[in-house]
This record gives sequence, structure tokens and C-alpha cells, in this order.
Amino acid sequence: MNEKNQNYNNQGYDMNYSNGNSNEYNNYDEHNDDMNYGNNGNNNYNEPYYNDQNYYNNFNNQNFDGNYENQNYNYNNKKNNNTTIFIIIGIIVAIIGYYVATNYIFIDKFDISNYYTVNVDGISGEAKAEILTKEATGDESKKSFNLKLKNFLDKANIKFELSKSEGIQNGDVIQVNAIYDTRLAKFNKIKVINDKFEIKVSDLPNPVKDISEVKNLSQIKKLYENYFISELGRRTDYYSTLYEILGMYSGKDSNGQVILRIYGKIKSRNMYYDGKAVEYDYLELSNLMQNSNNEIISATRATITSDSNLNGEMNSQEMDSRLRLEGFSKIN
Repeated sequence: MNEKNQNYNNQGYDMNYSNGNSNEYNNYDEHNDDMNYGNNGNNNYNEPYYNDQNYYNNFNNQNFDGNYENQNYNYNNKKNNNTTIFIIIGIIVAIIGYYVATNYIFIDKFDISNYYTVNVDGISGEAKAEILTKEATGDESKKSFNLKLKNFLDKANIKFELSKSEGIQNGDVIQVNAIYDTRLAKFNKIKVINDKFEIKVSDLPNPVKDISEVKNLSQIKKLYENYFISELGRRTDYYSTLYEILGMYSGKDSNGQVILRIYGKIKSRNMYYDGKAVEYDYLELSNLMQNSNNEIISATRATITSDSNLNGEMNSQEMDSRLRLEGFSKIN
């Protein structure tokens, strides 16, 4: 019995089995309870999905894009900038439009030259300049403008400054400056033009200094000889007197100014037959003025006068010699 039990016990309870199972259990515990399990399990679980900072950052970067926010911000800024630019452009256009409208469209122009002129009178070297009012020219069809202009002319107190007003001669340039109430012009929306200008003086008469330089002397001689003849004929009796033109002579007066004389001889018919001359008369032209072309344009004509220094019958040579003594020479 004891032997059987011993064998049974020996057969049914194998130490190696127990040890084997124990070893297997230990190995299982070692395998499952090993720190590697915790490290492998926990570490492997946490690392890729929870503890990986790069993953978190990548997730954040993927789901919250900073560039997207920047794009929206830039878009809004660009939109606001465009609006501001349009507003500024609109203001500039409005200012330009207002300036054009007030200075060019809704404004009347007042041309000084249509209402005033510079008059220069006198001989060259002694002439004087003055401002004269003249009748307005140009478009005056708008009555409202005329009323506005009249109000401006009445109250603007327009005055003129001349750079030279006396002792003017040919070739002088005169600066003209109109002075007026600019505030009144602006209030009435009137733009004054040609308020500053200049004129060059020309064609003032010059005293004749050298008769040989006069270009139209032959026309002057013919003109006044005809006048002299007509006057002699009017003053004398054709049937009782005879007259003839002896020619034109030039000389100078007491002031040294050139003068011209046309001489004629008058005889009584009865005395003509007797060979006796009655008198020698002349027509004098003084204050001779010429233009820039050296043409006589004006002269003072005296009445026909008798020359008491001439008497008796003389031929042309004798008369020329006598007149040369008085300072006159014949003009052929």
C-alpha cells in the first residue's frame, strides 16, 4: 500500500512538471511583468500618439494654419487700402473740378485792352503817354455780364502805372500795369486779363533836321506850289497882274529848325510892259515833321508874305545869290 501510494504519488506528482510549470509561469511573469512590457506598451503607446511633441505640433500646424490667418488679414488690409485710395482720388478730382469750375467755367473775362488804350502824342523825344478809355469791343451779348462788368468798373477804382510817361521817343518800350480791386473781381467772378502789357513806341514824328534826307520832297514842293498859285490867283486880278513860281528854297528859322519857302514873282501888267517887278512873295512852311521813313507828314503853313529884301527885276541866278545871303538855298 505504501509502495503503491508512493509510486502513485511519484507518478502523479512530477516535480519536473511542477518545476516546468513553475518555470513556465515564471517565464510568463518575466515576459509579461517585465519592465519591457511597461516600457514597450506604455512607451510605445504614448510615444507615437500622445507624447510625441512633433506630432502635436504637426497636428496643430495642419489644423491651424497661420498663413491662412495672415492671408485673411492681408486681404482685409488690401481692401481697406483700396477704399482709402479711392477716397483720396475722389477728393483730388473734386478739388480740381472746383478749381476749374470757379476759374475757367463759371467766370467772366474782362479784357483791359478792350476798354483802355495807351495814347502817345508829341514829337519823338518830347512825346507824352496817357491812358484813354475807349468803347468796349468783343462779345457783350450777355446783359448779366454787362451789369456785372459795370458794377466792377464803377467800384474797382482801376488805375494804371506807366514805366515812362514823358520825354518819349521812337524805340522806347513802355510797361503798363493796371491796378484794381482784386477782391471785388473775385467776388464778382471776373477774371481780368491783359492787366500787364507793354508797347513799343514807333512812328512818332521827328523834326526834320536835314532837308536832303526827306524822301517825299518833290511831292511836297508840287503840293504847295499849286496851293501858292491858287492863292495868288485868288488875291490878284488876272487881267491886271502876272505871276510866276520861282521855286522852293530851304533854310532855318531863329531856333535852328528847318523851314521851306516857295517864292513867286508878281507883276502888274502895265508894269510888266515897262519891265518893272511889283514884288516877290513867298509861302513859308515851318515845324516840319517826318516819320520813320523820312517822309514829311506835317507842317505849319504861314500866310503868303512879301519879301522886302528882294526888289527890282532879277533873273534866277541873281535871286539865288540874294537868297543865299539870307541863308536859303534852292531845291531843284
